[in-house]
Amino acid sequence: MNIKDEVLQLQSELKEVKSATEGFKQRIDSTDNILRQKNLIFYGLEERNDGQRETWEDGEKLVRNVLINELKLDGADDDSLVAIDRVHRIGKKTLNSNRPRPVKVCFHRLRTRDLILTKSRTLLKESTVHVSEDYSDQVRSIRKALIPHLQEAKKISENLVILKYDKLIINKDVFTFDLTNKQLVQINK
Repeated sequence: MNIKDEVLQLQSELKEVKSATEGFKQRIDSTDNILRQKNLIFYGLEERNDGQRETWEDGEKLVRNVLINELKLDGADDDSLVAIDRVHRIGKKTLNSNRPRPVKVCFHRLRTRDLILTKSRTLLKESTVHVSEDYSDQVRSIRKALIPHLQEAKKISENLVILKYDKLIINKDVFTFDLTNKQLVQINK
C-alpha cells in the first residue's frame, strides 16, 4: 500500500471516529439530562455566614421553608408527601461574594418537581428566590446563546415566544443554536 492510499484510509477512519464520538457525546448529554430531570435549582436562598459548613439538613430546611411559606404547597413539611432525595449548594463559596450560591434539589417524584416549578413561576415573581430546571452544560450553553434571540423576538408584540429545553419557538418556527458554528438554526423548515 502506498502512502497516498494509507493517508486516504486514515482520513476515512478519522471521519468514522469523529462521527462515533459525536454520537457518544449526544447520548451522554441525553443521559445527563434524564438524570437531572427530577432536579430544580433554587436561587437566592440565604447561606450561612457564621463560618460553619451548611449541612444537608440546613439546605432541606431552607427549601422546605420556601415550599411551605412562599409556594403554599400542602404537605411540604412531610417527607412522605414531598420527598426530597438530595439537597446541596452548587459551586465553591467565595469570601468576597455576598451572593448566596444556588441550591440543587433532587425530588423523589417528577410530579412533585413539576408542581413546584409551575407554582414558582407565578408565586415567586416578586420574591428574591427563583427556581429553574437543571440542565446539562451543553443545554445550558445553548439556552444562554438563545436568550438574546428570545429577547429580540419578544420586542415584536404579535410574536408568541417560548424557550423550551434547548429550543426557541417563535410563533410556529422552531430554532436551536449551533454551538460549533455559533449561529441560530431553524429546525422545522
